[in-house]
Amino acid sequence: MQDKSVIAIGRATGIVFDKKYENFIQNMFPGQDYNMLTAQFETTDDGCTFTSVLTQTVNKDNYLRYAYRKGSSRGGDITFTTKTGNIAKKFKTFLKQSENIIEVAKTAGNEEDVRVFRLIQTCVERRQADIISELEEKLNNFDKKAQQKCGFSLLIKDKGQEKYLADFITVQQLLTAAGTDGKSEKYGVKSEGKDKICSVCLERKPLVHGFASPYKFSTVDKPGMVSGFFRQENNWRNYPICSDCAFDFEMGRDYISQHLQQSFYGRRYFIIPQTVIETSKEFLKKVLTKIQNIEYQPDADGKATLAREDYVMQMIGKEFSQENLLTLNLLFFEENPTTKAMKIKLALEEVLPSRFKTLFIDAPKAVNGHPFYKDVISKKKEKHDLTFAFGILKGFFDKDFYQIVQTVFEGKPIDESLLFAKFMQRIRDNYNKAQTSDGYVENASITIAKAHMVIGYLTVLNLIPFTQNKKNMEENSPPDEGFNLEPDNKKKKTFNKEAFEQFTKENAGFLKTDLHTGIFAVGVLVRFLFNIQSANLQGGTPFGKKLY
Repeated sequence: MQDKSVIAIGRATGIVFDKKYENFIQNMFPGQDYNMLTAQFETTDDGCTFTSVLTQTVNKDNYLRYAYRKGSSRGGDITFTTKTGNIAKKFKTFLKQSENIIEVAKTAGNEEDVRVFRLIQTCVERRQADIISELEEKLNNFDKKAQQKCGFSLLIKDKGQEKYLADFITVQQLLTAAGTDGKSEKYGVKSEGKDKICSVCLERKPLVHGFASPYKFSTVDKPGMVSGFFRQENNWRNYPICSDCAFDFEMGRDYISQHLQQSFYGRRYFIIPQTVIETSKEFLKKVLTKIQNIEYQPDADGKATLAREDYVMQMIGKEFSQENLLTLNLLFFEENPTTKAMKIKLALEEVLPSRFKTLFIDAPKAVNGHPFYKDVISKKKEKHDLTFAFGILKGFFDKDFYQIVQTVFEGKPIDESLLFAKFMQRIRDNYNKAQTSDGYVENASITIAKAHMVIGYLTVLNLIPFTQNKKNMEENSPPDEGFNLEPDNKKKKTFNKEAFEQFTKENAGFLKTDLHTGIFAVGVLVRFLFNIQSANLQGGTPFGKKLY
């Protein structure tokens, strides 16, 4: 992923609040509403009472008041606000945080904060079992999905005045420190350079940080990841980022995570626009708005004939194919659900919008409508034509999905033997499933039609050396009624030699030799025999069992 692209998005979209500390508050689950279990306390000059646990709804308009900012897995988050999990364990961290925030308040001379948080600490120590019990009870009232998107925070009624964590000066100072100085501190060491060049903006800055990347694929937690004799404090030399770029980097990361994340046949990816030359923020905002607002729409007749994943790619091709100041980066990734560490599976950089149009509009249009795909699919006793979607490729290359995506997007050639091996493996897998399970098994005729469509699609893209006759891709009349894949008593029951010869000529791309043609002819005659048996034996094909 190119840092400059992320930072440009942060500068174009980042909300810069007037209060500095608010810029470092994070939305726990961006882009969605979620629950916050809020422990309510009442404090006076010399006492504190735990009253109840409130369930509050958090959204983009009120998340600031909870002052959430993610910290480390060992030390806990920056403030008391945290994601729910094992509540008993969370409270051990809570008591450690209490000591820390009291010390910070003392050092800063915030006497009122010292008083309030010491009272709360004492109350929690005394009523810990009751608080944990009520929190667990409230949490268990949610379904499993809601439990995974839930937080814990505090609401303090001090001398009759309600205060959330963001209302306390000490918390504000903690957030500011975490958002600036925290970029230099990690693993118990400090890494920063003075009067050095920032690796992002390439400007000399008074201070650069060594741990400022907001993405967890940039880590130096193991020997060998840092130059300078494996000393983590020297990481600023590897990846120096100034404070200004660090802030924009984080804003860009949040926007991308919230608005530019998509799924492509079960694989998550970010789609990140990048301007070719320096342009105004308004241009980038316009592009981001268009991408963000892509919503799946069925056809005019209400039928969803296009896969949702292909629809997003197709709309990008339609919207931006004429744009010559823009490229797009696709970053496929997997994220550890516990640590949130990202593993990049595939990075497609600087893809032109015209490539999306070629792959998802022009090439499918060239192959769809072939008579071989007519009435291939049966849905609710209705016949439908087979139309191209990238999911058809996935069906043959599921285990090599990232590889086939990269190959097609980058226009690399595909080995013919590999392609046919994938086709045959799919046919064999379907046959074996038919012998061992009751699950859905694709009809062989459909698999063959899909394989034929993949050949046509890749041929249009010039990724395989087949030279199919264009006439064969555009004809509206059926190619031949003498060797249809499915039996039909209304069709001819004699082998049409002339039509067979015409078919072999038009498909010389994969029927390259007499041997190929002979094998294909045997397959046609076997199918012809199946059709005869099926027509005369109430659908039975005893020769098929012996053949298999």
